[in-house]
Amino acid sequence: VSAGSQRQFSSRVRHAGVINAKWAYKLTGEHATGEDYHWFDTVYAGPVPNNIPIAERIHDFSFRRYRGEGHVYYRVTPKSDIIVSGGGSKFTRLQVTTSGRNHMRDMSYGFIQAKYVHPRFFANVYNTWGNLGRSLNIASYSRDFWNRSNGIGGYLTPDLAEKFATRPGNQLQEKSQRLNAEMQYNDTLQQAGLIWAAGVNYQQEKPNGYGLSLIDSFERIKVTQYGAVLQLEKILPWQLRLIGATRYDHHSNFGDFIAPKVALVKSIGNGSLRATWGKAYSMPSILNQYSGINRFLFGNGAGIKYIPIGPKFSDPASIRYTTPLVPEEVSSWEFGFRGHLVKNLYADVNYYNAINRNFISPTITVRGRVLEANNIPVIHNPVFAGVVRNDSLSNASFLTFLNYGKIKTQGADLGLHYTFNKYLNIGLKYSWFHSDITKSDAKNDANGDTVLTRDEMALNAPENRGAVIINLQNLYKQKLFITLAARYVEQYDFYSGNQIGTAAGKGSRGRIKVPGKADILKNFDWGPLGGFTTVDLNLGFHFNSMCQVNVGVTNVFNSEQIEFVGSPSIGRLIMAELKIQLP
Repeated sequence: VSAGSQRQFSSRVRHAGVINAKWAYKLTGEHATGEDYHWFDTVYAGPVPNNIPIAERIHDFSFRRYRGEGHVYYRVTPKSDIIVSGGGSKFTRLQVTTSGRNHMRDMSYGFIQAKYVHPRFFANVYNTWGNLGRSLNIASYSRDFWNRSNGIGGYLTPDLAEKFATRPGNQLQEKSQRLNAEMQYNDTLQQAGLIWAAGVNYQQEKPNGYGLSLIDSFERIKVTQYGAVLQLEKILPWQLRLIGATRYDHHSNFGDFIAPKVALVKSIGNGSLRATWGKAYSMPSILNQYSGINRFLFGNGAGIKYIPIGPKFSDPASIRYTTPLVPEEVSSWEFGFRGHLVKNLYADVNYYNAINRNFISPTITVRGRVLEANNIPVIHNPVFAGVVRNDSLSNASFLTFLNYGKIKTQGADLGLHYTFNKYLNIGLKYSWFHSDITKSDAKNDANGDTVLTRDEMALNAPENRGAVIINLQNLYKQKLFITLAARYVEQYDFYSGNQIGTAAGKGSRGRIKVPGKADILKNFDWGPLGGFTTVDLNLGFHFNSMCQVNVGVTNVFNSEQIEFVGSPSIGRLIMAELKIQLP
């Protein structure tokens, strides 16, 4: 139960049992239902470019979730087990994306898994299935209903406008399947002071977007990855350990990659110092490569052919191509300490400095009309395709993912935990993050239009965050515990796709200024993210070994707390939970 405009009731059931010395099982189930905040984002409808703001059209704010899993355990030997598991979930809720909000209706997920577990050998294979159900793009649905109800594109009665607005083009239909398998083996060579581990893995993804959410109208997508890893740990004099690892990966779309890592660890009293260097790769996701959402957000796996705003529309020489995505490469140094500084003070401190080459951007706006995406002709969405006058295109744009050239990032994380006695302990957490992406540097011109705009130089994260946590426990005959936490998030501007949240543009339609050109229009700007301090309170009481009650109050003072662009402020939330453990 919660205060304010959000309500939720949830229940969880867990049951486990031992059949005999060889067999055991575990069953879990969960159900949650409630009503989300009655909050409407602003979308824009009417003739382009003179759109007018309208409220989202949302009929149902209720949400529900069902989830269940089953696990069967078989003891092969005293040190090894085979575990077979299966389960699934189904839910309906509102979702925020880079282009607006979606109504995820009857979205489902299922899996089946088999594992062999041994102290030295581990094998795992599992298959997952996902289905977007009857999900709806709220912005496009709201815009189409308003347009057709008001005579834009032809007047329709409300019933016919509703039918038109819920057509397949505004629905998110997708069924996905993924197969994963991995094996690992480890051993210790005592005389050599060497610990080693090796593993192999395989993954195959087979999404199906029905030509709606993905560009797969004429060819099914199948992406395969496999790889191997070897790690060696050598014990050295002076309480030193040297750890080295290398990983090989093959991606069916991007080829072969080697990722090395090395670390030196020094034990000091009840803690350890560490220095680490590593290189890793981040492969573009299925959405990065193959998106076709609402024919406005496109994947850039094999490049996008488009006509930009400005040049002659009919001239073949005006056609442009985006540079296809390549994997992101990250090289980083890390230095840290973890352990007790003094008897009751535990510290976890870490500093990192990284270079991201070919950094994969959030969705970036490109000004123009798409002709082909991933070599597939595109029937454009008229809302975003712009208009042609005097052989010149205007008011056309699309979103896609692009590689930046080179981005440097630095950050530090500090965690302190002090135990006064068995009744009181206090924790402090602080995080700092910085990047040169905010500098006006030509290498940050992600869309290649020779103009650096604010969304191309956005950090999209707070530089400073912190929290203080006070724990009182073992109170009232060791039955009562109380936790009080305060969290601070620094204010920051946020740009991602069509979503925008800035201090300068708060309360009006979002705009990206482009010197010498028309503004790039975005969704409504509700203001910057962060810039708040919240206090949370949790109380728990153990009546006995079978019964426990927990009460939590999130955002006790009901501070304005906007953490996600295109979402309401998260107000005070009161939760009560009863746990019953049957004998």
